[in-house]
Amino acid sequence: MRLRYILITTALIFIAASGWAALRASRSISEFRERGSVRKYIFYMNEQEFGRLESKCAGEKDFDDRPSYRFDEKLHLDYSAFGRDYVLDIDNRHYVDDRGYYVGDEMKLKSSGQSQTLHLGVQGDGVAGYYTRNQNREEVNLPMAIPFFAVDNNLIDQYEIFLAMHNIRIGDTLSDTIFIPQSLYRAAFKIVIENFIPVRYGDMADSAYVCRFLLPNDQTMYFTRDKKIIKLSQPSQKLEVILSESPLDKMAPPKSPFGFEDFFWRIPVYLVCLAVGLVFAIPFLRKYFRQPELYLILILGGFLFPLINQIQLPLQRWFAENYMIPGIKSGGSIYYYGLYSALISGLVQETLKLIPVALFFMWRHPGRNLTIALGVFCGLGFGIHEAASLSGAAYQSGALSIFSMAMFRYLMTILFHAVTGGAFGYALHRGWIKVIIVWLALVVIHAFINYLFIFVQKAVFDVTILEILTILIYLLLLLAVYLMVRRSR
Repeated sequence: MRLRYILITTALIFIAASGWAALRASRSISEFRERGSVRKYIFYMNEQEFGRLESKCAGEKDFDDRPSYRFDEKLHLDYSAFGRDYVLDIDNRHYVDDRGYYVGDEMKLKSSGQSQTLHLGVQGDGVAGYYTRNQNREEVNLPMAIPFFAVDNNLIDQYEIFLAMHNIRIGDTLSDTIFIPQSLYRAAFKIVIENFIPVRYGDMADSAYVCRFLLPNDQTMYFTRDKKIIKLSQPSQKLEVILSESPLDKMAPPKSPFGFEDFFWRIPVYLVCLAVGLVFAIPFLRKYFRQPELYLILILGGFLFPLINQIQLPLQRWFAENYMIPGIKSGGSIYYYGLYSALISGLVQETLKLIPVALFFMWRHPGRNLTIALGVFCGLGFGIHEAASLSGAAYQSGALSIFSMAMFRYLMTILFHAVTGGAFGYALHRGWIKVIIVWLALVVIHAFINYLFIFVQKAVFDVTILEILTILIYLLLLLAVYLMVRRSR
């Protein structure tokens, strides 16, 4: 009876959580743009640069006594290189509420010797304010259905706000009507989320949603999981807008909050990771399921993975800032400097797994087979956390299917960490010299796997080849460790 009540209560909780999560359609501005964050975009036409946009999040600022978030935007476009005597400069303060809906604009615009200012804001059931053109002022009072989104011409960071406020997935169609403050009219638009693919932008690469505009014009935006527009393409105008980003930004620890809604939608992929981890653990549980050390080191291994953000990423950022970026600018090869960055990841992660296994070995002095089991469980905790972290957001966004090669590679990561942990357990019973040899070998193998990503970024081979190579390495390592342990018996 008690079990029945527990199951019913659990089911009701999940049903209630499902309804709550489904009703919560909007996000918060603070989830993807922190105060002080800057987006810099470069405009190209016929592969020639002709303009720049800088957007800085100024944080929470009131507009006409209304709480809001302010974005300071500076746009400069110069068409003189294309035979047009036209230069446009816009200095704007764009205000939105916490859900991204329009609050107001304070804009100064200069073009072809003319100046214009614009002060608009949501008031009552519409938009009110004024605009001046060459010192001639005109009042504005437009009825509008509240709330609404606003996107101005060429200020594509405002489209980023709109996309970030929707939990987009592949196959979604977004239809809405947006307000264009410069023109003082509303326009219908329609966006189809076509795919999720690797995208190059400048010297950088990332995976992004392909957001195809059907209305009001034919253009494509590429929007990443961390809520950034990295590229805009208008083939008919031969126009491209590229996010100018430093590699250092890629090495910063993730700052987006993780809420209950995110956890709820990712439960299926989390359960798959746990199930695969259990399958790998079964051979050891049969013999050592009564050993509390196994469960303790499993949990400890899981807690080790987040330390990557505090150790590995800052080290890679320091190396990039002081050596890699200056070296590449001086003509150095990304393949050379990328090797050192990959080595940092191998050193940090393999050391993190070795330390708890070594401490348990020195504390409890377990037998060889139990020490191997401890190493395996430490690696399982580390690997399950990593696989769940890497696959969870992608699954939630619709970019990853549970039945896919990418998901299989994530699950094989659990096996990789379990095998490396077991190798450390084996080595500890063979002496510290053996530990050092095994540790060095695993650091090199781990670094090599991460080093392969550079070849994907440089388009030497695609992601599918990377996944196949990675899985082959995992299986070969499993075979090598198995033969090593078996031979020692």
